[in-house]
Amino acid sequence: AEFHNFAFAQLNQIRGDLRLIFESHVFLGMSFAEIAEIFEMPKSTAHDHFLKAKSKLRQLISNP
Repeated sequence: AEFHNFAFAQLNQIRGDLRLIFESHVFLGMSFAEIAEIFEMPKSTAHDHFLKAKSKLRQLISNP
């Protein structure tokens, strides 16, 4: 539970649009096509934003 809270705190440090795309895919199970439609962007951009958020989260967790 402690790591879970820590990870969520780190997730909240990620820029809003990247965080929302990450959360939509991971927590809501949305496809990148669905995310792209909602955020009005190409599917490749949605996927790229997800990867950036994932990388940033990994960096924040590794180096708090």
